[in-house]
Amino acid sequence: MKPDYDPRVLETSGDDVTIDDNSMYWRGDYLFDGVLGEERSDGGFEFLSFKDGVRDGPTGEIDEDGDLVFEEWYRKGHLHGISRVFRDDGTLLRATGNEFGVAIWTVDFEPDGETARPASVKQLSESSRRVVQRYRSRYPQLPPVLGPEHAGDITEH
Repeated sequence: MKPDYDPRVLETSGDDVTIDDNSMYWRGDYLFDGVLGEERSDGGFEFLSFKDGVRDGPTGEIDEDGDLVFEEWYRKGHLHGISRVFRDDGTLLRATGNEFGVAIWTVDFEPDGETARPASVKQLSESSRRVVQRYRSRYPQLPPVLGPEHAGDITEH
């Protein structure tokens, strides 16, 4: 399945991108905004998106035909959104809703890639709940992760 963006077109040369001791990405004197990618020997392409020096936006891998192998969404440096894994034939295998790096729910798909099995909603440990609550108060502008009913729509993140 093709993404609704082309990471190869968005890719920025990473030759002058540096990482500081706080894991912030810089281009010269400015926090890095853009996509870093790497062509693989099999024709695939791996990519990472950044905004204000941290991972923000889609990260993943596409195959030689431009179809997604997997895709994760980051916000303000945290895995925050719907991650998806695809089968070799391009159909959706699994989607997981992540909030600040904590998996909230998972949906597995039948071999047709469209029929969703019942969602598995995670029972969070007390420490995981505290992590999510702490980051929710730190980043109130970030919306909660969409629910499992959005798992099959790759335009939803």
